[in-house]
Amino acid sequence: MKKKSTLYYNDEVDLIDLIRLFWNGKIKILLITTFSFLVGFGYSYQVQNTYLISLDINQNYNFDSKNINFIRQLLIKNEIINDKDNFFTKSILLNKFNNEIQDYEEFLLNLKKTKKVKENISKLPLEIQKKELLKYVDLFKINKSDLKLNFEWNNIDEAKNILQDTINLTLNNLEKSIILRY
Repeated sequence: MKKKSTLYYNDEVDLIDLIRLFWNGKIKILLITTFSFLVGFGYSYQVQNTYLISLDINQNYNFDSKNINFIRQLLIKNEIINDKDNFFTKSILLNKFNNEIQDYEEFLLNLKKTKKVKENISKLPLEIQKKELLKYVDLFKINKSDLKLNFEWNNIDEAKNILQDTINLTLNNLEKSIILRY
């Protein structure tokens, strides 16, 4: 007769022993989890969220055609250009807009009105205020080749307003410079 051989495998998991192991270390697990949560919460509370607002301005951008036509009619009326002159095409206006916005004056003027910037620079002397204000220029990047405006700010609604006010002020200054030129 043949003997039956009994084989035992050591790769079996005893769930009761595993549960007992976790139960005995429950205090360590709870402390590590709580500490990790508090560190993560503290870090997220300290770090401010910043948002990147981008705006592409190209020839299809909706420049206020009423203003363009007004300037054009004014120049025609004063016989500075003739009616057939296509001086005020959108591409030329876009180039002039690009040149005007690159001096950052309009951006800094609008940025100076925000609560955050006012608090940061209000107690400083005037010369230092200008230097501190210029540090914010790094947040407003202009891609000159395709005129893409990028603006990083911690409040998305405020960033949209700053960007829109900057564009409006730039267009107003552009209009004034064209009128003064002719």
